[in-house]
Amino acid sequence: MRRVPLLLGLLLSCRLAQAAVAPAWDRVWRSEDAIQGLSLEGRVRTMMLLGDRSVQAEAALRVAHGRLRFDYESGNRRWSLIDDGRNLVSLRPTRQKATVLPRPRLAFDRSLAERNYLARQAGSERVADRVADILEICPRSGGVAVWRLWLERGTSFALKRERYNVDGKLTSASECITLRTAAVPDEAFAIPAGWEREEAWVPGPPLPIEKLSRDLGFPVKSPRYLPAGYVWLGGHRGRESRGRPPAAELRYTDGLRMLTIVEGQRGPRRREPDGDRHRRWEEGRPPREPHPPPGGMTVTRAGGEKVLRYHHGERAVFVMGDLKDDELVRIAHSLDP
Repeated sequence: MRRVPLLLGLLLSCRLAQAAVAPAWDRVWRSEDAIQGLSLEGRVRTMMLLGDRSVQAEAALRVAHGRLRFDYESGNRRWSLIDDGRNLVSLRPTRQKATVLPRPRLAFDRSLAERNYLARQAGSERVADRVADILEICPRSGGVAVWRLWLERGTSFALKRERYNVDGKLTSASECITLRTAAVPDEAFAIPAGWEREEAWVPGPPLPIEKLSRDLGFPVKSPRYLPAGYVWLGGHRGRESRGRPPAAELRYTDGLRMLTIVEGQRGPRRREPDGDRHRRWEEGRPPREPHPPPGGMTVTRAGGEKVLRYHHGERAVFVMGDLKDDELVRIAHSLDP
């Protein structure tokens, strides 16, 4: 009988812990639509990791009508970015061209993100002379924070953001330097008349692996191993380009991070003319090898994620995600027969 109160106490403490976590996640999700009803002007500082190099820039910021606009200027270069709540519109004045891309979200799957990650408040600071609560999003299994958000108290508007990769390296950041209430005309968020409008390529509806294999004409393989927390999102026919065979894209997510596996057949290999081969030997340089070493894998960094690439027979494979190197290698090995 003594066990009953103990079990009830444990159950109640778990429920209270979950209730304490929920408000933090609620504020995180509210921050994605916090610009509704705001009308602001200011300046923002941004940083993005490209490969192993970070690029920094400042921009004029305008917020109104549920949209944001960033106007960047560097020397003679000017460009703008509009977030209309559904899409991102990149404006290039020198080309008079507007490119429309899907708007990125904090999470690919909110419920899955809440299962795999913990959102918690980590103090408060002043950003752009406004009080901001700091929220951290960390893996429940342990490890460094994925996101740190400085959300304005009361509105949950993100005054500052920092994103980190699995190795703890800062991969992107934005911070409001100045911010004030101001009237912003609706025209500020429109594509100028006469400009070319281009819709960025997006994958079609998800397909099962069997369907992808039939459409592409080669067996598409699913990994036998996935990192903890990752689930299947869907398979897609990759974007086709001139001279490159079609490929399959398999997508998985743990809620916040994306794992993409691209499988395709190797394109036609370029052969060196015999004259070039003989000239290389005469100059003391070996000819270019037409085949890479079997099983050879390389891992490179692409901003916030890594790319593992290798060839297996006539198959070219790319494994892309924000994961440790050994995890990428383990996923790649699990694709082999």
